[in-house]
Amino acid sequence: MPTSVPDEFRSVADWDRMIQADPLGTIAAASRLAERSDDPQALVLALWARSRAQLDLGRVAEATASARAALAGLDESVGPHVRDAVVLSSAALLTESGDVDGGLEVLDSLWDQVDDDIGRARIELQRAYILHHAGRLVDALAHLDRGESLFGGEAEARDRNRLHGHRGLVLLQQGRFEEAETDLVVAQRYADESGMSAAAALGVGNRAVLYGRSRRLADAVRAFDEAIERYAAIGSPARHVALIEIDRAEVLMHSGMVLDAVSAARRAVELVEPTGNRVMLGDAQLLAARAELAAGLSSAEISAERAAAVFESSRRPDMVLHAASVAVHARLRSADAIGADDALIEAAPFVERFRSLGWDRQADDLVLERIRLAARTDRVELVRDDIETVRSGATSSQRDVALSGLLAEAIARRADGRPSAAMEAAKRGLGHLDSIVAETTTLEERSAMMRVGADLSNLIIDVAVELGDADTVLAAAEGTRARALHDELSERERHRPLTEDGAVRLRRELMSRLDRRTLIEWVVANGRVHAVVVDASGLRLVDVASVGDVVRARDRVLVQLDVAATDPDGSSVRAERAIGLLDALLLEPLKLPHEGGIVVVPVDLLHGVPWSGMTTLSRRPFALAPNAQLWLEADRRAGTPARSAALVVGPDVAGADTERAAVERSHPSAAIASGAGATAAALASMLTGDGLVHVAAHGRFRSDRPLLSTLLLDGGEVTLHDAVPARVASRLVVLSSCEGGAQGTSDGAEVLGLGAVLLARGAASVIAPLTAVRDLECGEFVAEVHDELARGESAAVALANVRTRWLDDDDLSRWAVASSFSCFGSGASTVGA
Repeated sequence: MPTSVPDEFRSVADWDRMIQADPLGTIAAASRLAERSDDPQALVLALWARSRAQLDLGRVAEATASARAALAGLDESVGPHVRDAVVLSSAALLTESGDVDGGLEVLDSLWDQVDDDIGRARIELQRAYILHHAGRLVDALAHLDRGESLFGGEAEARDRNRLHGHRGLVLLQQGRFEEAETDLVVAQRYADESGMSAAAALGVGNRAVLYGRSRRLADAVRAFDEAIERYAAIGSPARHVALIEIDRAEVLMHSGMVLDAVSAARRAVELVEPTGNRVMLGDAQLLAARAELAAGLSSAEISAERAAAVFESSRRPDMVLHAASVAVHARLRSADAIGADDALIEAAPFVERFRSLGWDRQADDLVLERIRLAARTDRVELVRDDIETVRSGATSSQRDVALSGLLAEAIARRADGRPSAAMEAAKRGLGHLDSIVAETTTLEERSAMMRVGADLSNLIIDVAVELGDADTVLAAAEGTRARALHDELSERERHRPLTEDGAVRLRRELMSRLDRRTLIEWVVANGRVHAVVVDASGLRLVDVASVGDVVRARDRVLVQLDVAATDPDGSSVRAERAIGLLDALLLEPLKLPHEGGIVVVPVDLLHGVPWSGMTTLSRRPFALAPNAQLWLEADRRAGTPARSAALVVGPDVAGADTERAAVERSHPSAAIASGAGATAAALASMLTGDGLVHVAAHGRFRSDRPLLSTLLLDGGEVTLHDAVPARVASRLVVLSSCEGGAQGTSDGAEVLGLGAVLLARGAASVIAPLTAVRDLECGEFVAEVHDELARGESAAVALANVRTRWLDDDDLSRWAVASSFSCFGSGASTVGA
């Protein structure tokens, strides 16, 4: 090699270290060297290094050109080590561009030229990579094991990194999580110890996927963020960042965080599109379509059609079919009675094509979607054959097959005019679902099965409402809500399957516990809002109003909350008029007693309603609950007063002084954590040891995944995963932070954000606002609540007393704060001396 070639550019290992640390710098150095080198091997080596760096940056067209130039320069003067590296990289590039067969052929041509075990081991690793790309997982593992055997103890750190990292991904795809984690941890250790920055960042991203698929969601989100940060530190290679966003979107989508999944997938598309990487672009575009479909967005069909066009151009016919099926799913889900026939007919050939290819899971999913549309639009006769095929699996020992079979059975029996038999089939299906929720290890399976479970629950509620069976309506609604909170419960077996005995037991427990209180559990059935009203005398089912009327009245109230945020000094007259109309629509038909407390268990479309401002509820004690079973447990715990107090004050809370003074006035011995002491560990310690805990901090709350909500404490935002212990001992928690009680839905069932998590883990009562509130008014309101609690009032009565005073003012901001603050769980919690 000429003396003009610097020492650091003389070997594959030297270039590899530069590629890992600085891909942009590698391209510049390699281009300069290629222009002035008169040594064939140095030229080939520089072109190879440039292609590798360009590929890492996602510049596929440029990378392919550099690799072809390196291949063209191969002759007898090029050493075998360089030749092997060039050929292996070229195989990877062909695979990235969609030519899997071409990549394998390049490797086959190299095999006979390599006569050492290390070289052949690297070929096996690359062959495994291509086979993994093609979905041939068993073959990929076989080649990885063969490669490991050929390496023996002679492999370099980069080889070990690739071997363990790749095997970890294959094992992950097979659902072998513990084995996969072992390999991925080893791979990252090799990357970190050898200074391979890009490989280390990729390793963190791979572990994020593992954590997500094994339902360690908080760990997954942290790892995704760390991977992005690592890539940013080395120049943010677009290709790798896009891969992270694709993986993030997949995990989020199966976790129920579908809107975030849509955002991640769209970011991946934006990153990949300029690179020319047609394989990755198609994958990202299809994932965006799938996420949009899960989120119920109308853009899903267009995104799927775009993905199909990309797959067509990159010669991936199987993926064209996948994308087309997503478009068909989107049309089935959005079809109404007018377009149902066309959508059902259009989907049928796809089912047959999937069956012919052996894609039974995809065929089954599409069949279920056709059945759902037919049931929704009274066209069951058009899909009778599909129903008969699916219902034949109702007795299968495979739980997911049996679950779908029982849904088809229930739909068929209902269509045949046998409502009681339909309910019985659906109940058996929910028994399977309870086992799946408790035992499944994968997000994909759980997410798919929860959707079938929502279908079963909705069918039961629809039929039970038609039959006037209030017991069954209550029990079905309870089962759905309990499953949504399953992952947050400190005792995983606490949610109850739907059985007749369970329904009767729940009614009796509620009647004996409510005393002079009344519980209202809302449901939606057959396009109308209904309420199950339970008190000490029994329960009754009330047909309240059409969904359309309720939504319109609700939206008028929510508009007033938006006005309060932008024009807080205005009059509350319009807000009171709007909420009065909603009250007349929802609560007046229930003919509630004028005395005694109220417990409200909302349904999806009633989340976000400022119940505290409702005319019927505003001046009387009431509480919100995620479900009746959690309310029962919380009310039992509320019998023990809170006898110690603690306060956590986060940074930049405008009303913090007012809140602190109120806590110190009411509880002179309260423990206070502020400034550098306001940490996640301090809050967790208080929640395990103090009866009353007050948190004054800014927050961002996620009702779809409550434990990923954050609080702003010392040092930055912390997730509730870090701040809320598995078991909460506090009887009463006060959250004077925005959206502390924010409500939402997950997997077709109801949750109540942080309030629900705290109740599920042991709290008796949580006082928090449903919406964003102004700091100063927020501080003043909770200060008055503390004064009421100090006088011996229960949580619900204390809130009612303060609300009454605030709602008497003609002030929109005070109306918004008073209407937002609510008591979650039991309203009976008190603060003792």
